Amino acid sequence: SCPRTMASDSRESLKRPRADLEDDAAPVVMINGLPGALAMESTRACLRRGLSLASVALTGPRGTKSATVQEGSKVLTIQLVGAADQEAQRRALKEAVSAYGSRLVVVDCTHPDAVNRNAELYTTARCAFVMGTTGGDRESLLKVAENS
Repeated sequence: SCPRTMASDSRESLKRPRADLEDDAAPVVMINGLPGALAMESTRACLRRGLSLASVALTGPRGTKSATVQEGSKVLTIQLVGAADQEAQRRALKEAVSAYGSRLVVVDCTHPDAVNRNAELYTTARCAFVMGTTGGDRESLLKVAENS
């Protein structure tokens, strides 16, 4: 099963050169919140670092079906699952966990109104996540993470 949270003190492991990671152990990053500015820049940063990205991500209620991200010569289109269909979001996350296992790391760049619901979604799916969105009910967020 996946680790439930990522420690912010794990800087040493992040400093390893990409070539030191085994392909079967390399993280796969799901950036949620596309096509928002923070999510787009986070996705470009992953591309610059040579990280693998999930082909699907969660987004808000706008109804956007996909996001295309370009970094240099790299172009990636990510399919988006909107918040209007929460069951579809649960299925998409479950499928990603099934496909990538403990390698999946979710980076949440969504909206303050979605922080707590998303944290519950991530902990229920038992996947590692980084909450990059400010706002929400911080006390509730910490309780969800601690109880997972």
